Amino acid sequence: MGLFFERAPAPAATMSQQLRPLFATAVAADPNATTKVDELTNQAVATVAPPWRFLPGRLMIALAIWVGLVAAGVWADVAGHGTSSNALFGFAGTICGVITAVLTVEKSATG
Repeated sequence: MGLFFERAPAPAATMSQQLRPLFATAVAADPNATTKVDELTNQAVATVAPPWRFLPGRLMIALAIWVGLVAAGVWADVAGHGTSSNALFGFAGTICGVITAVLTVEKSATG
């Protein structure tokens, strides 16, 4: 399971409806074509990986956490808490780096 990407469920019925005519024309010369078409269609549907889907809600939550840390860092700096503001800005930078790294790794893995 990914953090910002996940596999979307692919409807098997739709895939088999699209693949059956392709296999039927490919094996039309064979007298046992109907059984072969069904077997080929079922095997193809079973082996096709479903597409990846981006989850924008999770990205919005991660960005909201980042904005909250930056806002808390600004507030701490205005209030004169130097050490606290440095820590909060450090956390915000780390979160930004983690979000970028996770998005990059997951996007490259999805192809």
